[in-house]
Amino acid sequence: AWASNYHEYTVFTASYTGSGERLALRAIRTGSGQYTMFIDDLSVSEFTGCYPINNLHSTASDGESITIAWSDVMNTSASYTVRYWKDGSTDTTTVSGINDTNYTATNLDAISEYHFIVTPNCGSDDGNPVSGSFSTDCASGGCDITVDMVDSYGDGWNGARLNVYQGGSL
Repeated sequence: AWASNYHEYTVFTASYTGSGERLALRAIRTGSGQYTMFIDDLSVSEFTGCYPINNLHSTASDGESITIAWSDVMNTSASYTVRYWKDGSTDTTTVSGINDTNYTATNLDAISEYHFIVTPNCGSDDGNPVSGSFSTDCASGGCDITVDMVDSYGDGWNGARLNVYQGGSL
């Protein structure tokens, strides 16, 4: 029963400012029950690789580009590699040597989903990649949308209509 409540935590202490004499673990009671904590396989070791990056998100997109950004809390990566491809395609684009925590992919197809993988580069031991999928918007001239409708009941639509809203306006 306890295995279903299993959580793994990794704590990086590079910004730790204490005396380094103790390692403390605290159980916080969230209800009226008892304080319960089980610890298994605790290890303390020096970290020599890339610290993980996280929070991959899109900060902007239009009909031809997507700008992505990520967090590198420990700021230990020398550079980053971004790999991306259009959904359903096997053609990938890889850009290495990115020295900032954002990247803009350009010359993309409008109204398309793209998959991104960002890997931190720290010399001989690159870090774990993060991934996410983001979509482009309509091209600057707008989007053509075709709706194929069939009156399968045969009643001439019986007064029904299709309303199209853009930006909250009909």
